Amino acid sequence: MRAATTASPQVIVLLLLGGLALGVPYFMSRVEVGVAFWIAAGLVAAVVAFLRTEFAIYLLIVAMLLSPEVAVAQMAGGERSAKGVTLRFDDILLVIVGSAWFIKTALVKELNLLVDTPLNKPVFLYGISCIGSTLLGMAAGRVSPVTGSLFTLKYVEYFIIFWMVINATYDERQIRRYLAMLFGVALVVSVVAVLQVPSGLRVTAPFQGTHGEPNTLGGYLLFILALLGGIIVTAKKHRLFLLGFFGVLLVPFVYTMSRASYVAFIPMLYTLFYVTRRRMLIVALTVALLFAVMVPSVVLPSVVVTRIASTFTRPYIKAPTVFGRKVDISTTSRIQSFFNAVEAFQQKPIFGWGVTGYGFIDSQYLRTLVETGLVGICVFVFLVYRIFQTGWNALHAFRDREPLYYGLSGGFIAGTVGLLVHGIGTNTFILIRVMEPFWLVCALIFLLTRIASLRGPSVAEGY
Repeated sequence: MRAATTASPQVIVLLLLGGLALGVPYFMSRVEVGVAFWIAAGLVAAVVAFLRTEFAIYLLIVAMLLSPEVAVAQMAGGERSAKGVTLRFDDILLVIVGSAWFIKTALVKELNLLVDTPLNKPVFLYGISCIGSTLLGMAAGRVSPVTGSLFTLKYVEYFIIFWMVINATYDERQIRRYLAMLFGVALVVSVVAVLQVPSGLRVTAPFQGTHGEPNTLGGYLLFILALLGGIIVTAKKHRLFLLGFFGVLLVPFVYTMSRASYVAFIPMLYTLFYVTRRRMLIVALTVALLFAVMVPSVVLPSVVVTRIASTFTRPYIKAPTVFGRKVDISTTSRIQSFFNAVEAFQQKPIFGWGVTGYGFIDSQYLRTLVETGLVGICVFVFLVYRIFQTGWNALHAFRDREPLYYGLSGGFIAGTVGLLVHGIGTNTFILIRVMEPFWLVCALIFLLTRIASLRGPSVAEGY
């Protein structure tokens, strides 16, 4: 049942609104038009989040892939640094909406701030490990206070979505609306990316700056394709339409030319077919892979063959050898950064260097290991274990009962496997355009498990 506020909180809210009505026009008249616009948008989002959290979640889903970015700081660390702090409007929107939601839960006594879930403990431990390591790095002078604080916030802000969705969702219709919105945004992003194909450049998501981040789009599409694939292989309703949708998303995925995404796509499919018990599809995939190895130009799109071959056909003079052959400069720089990361970990193995304390490392696991040490990587493994546990519980709850949710659960598990592989060469689990959809779906999977436990053994109609 939805709760109502008491008299005292209503007075506080009216005072806050009165203060905003007087102060905001004065402040906005003294800033640039563009800044004023985003301030106004953030305030509107805060009001929406306070009055109706569900609508705020819709705003977040749209902003996940369709919001601009701005670089606000440069990492400390001298020559080791290669990236700045990049904030997008959805970063700011998430903090604003999350703050409004926290205020609402404080004012409305009947609302719970944090619903008890199996993920609460690992999330808190992960946040503590990041904050603790960063504070130690600041004290030692390795971490810039501004840069370290911003990056630490980016590491933990995605969990706000998880708790907001769980607290604001009351029935299955909301879950289906969130999913429809998520897939709708994916379609828009894919169409925009497809329009970039004639340029001959690697495609990226909208509003990704001057150079773009094809690996980020590849990781995002990898996860969405896993969810969609799970539904396709388990649910018969609208299968032809969903296959067409899958094909539309697959085009920009291919043209990201992201080798990390290509490699992750294979274990994602194997996991999907295995958990959904589609054994014949496993056999078909294995046969296709064998043909792809023997005659790649026949099975794989030419752009994929060219991209993979470029790893070895454009060797760097000082490159190490992989499988007896020299590799390109991109692969060389990654391999060298891996060796540097191992050396850095050996210097500070327990708590690490702190977030941004060592510099940019383009690998989720090595970055976590270097920045937060053994403590942080162990907590990260614990978090991943609980994520799989959540997906597995939902998979078993809907097996042989509801194909839509069964496929979604299988797709979530497969997508998580794909992102874990993707994270070998990319900082996947701190990318906002990947993690926001991921934690949204993780919350929906947890809610579906709870719905299944309340519903009992009944079989749903529809899918």
